[in-house]
Amino acid sequence: MTRMRWVLLGATVVVAAIIGTVVAMRSGAPHQKTDCDVAREMIGYNKTQSQLLAAAFTPNQDHEASIGDYQTWADQLRHYATQITAPNLAPPAGRLADEADQLVGLVKQARADHSAPADPETPPPWAKPYADLNTQFQANLVALDQACPAKS
Repeated sequence: MTRMRWVLLGATVVVAAIIGTVVAMRSGAPHQKTDCDVAREMIGYNKTQSQLLAAAFTPNQDHEASIGDYQTWADQLRHYATQITAPNLAPPAGRLADEADQLVGLVKQARADHSAPADPETPPPWAKPYADLNTQFQANLVALDQACPAKS
């Protein structure tokens, strides 16, 4: 073989190797999610579930989401939180999961409270802790959202 044929053969092998590598990288292993990808999924899931839980509440028909629905929501938030390891994202994600668990506990407490208050203007004992916890939950949700802004 002439020197020119060897050069062409070598160039063809190099080009084939590059094409093979690119194809393998694109179709082989699935895209690894970043912590921000998981945080965005967590935020999106929370938004969707919050809307579903709110839609299930129809007081005039004496219907509301089940405790199981709330627990499923909290469990999924915990699942997302355990996947996030970045030092700036793991703390607010973990707090969201903790607070979701606590909110489920307060929903259980509220549903079990059938007492009539002595003063109808006085909120039930679980109302303030629920409001405070919800405020903390929203703050952690905002922190996560700001750390991982939605892509346009």
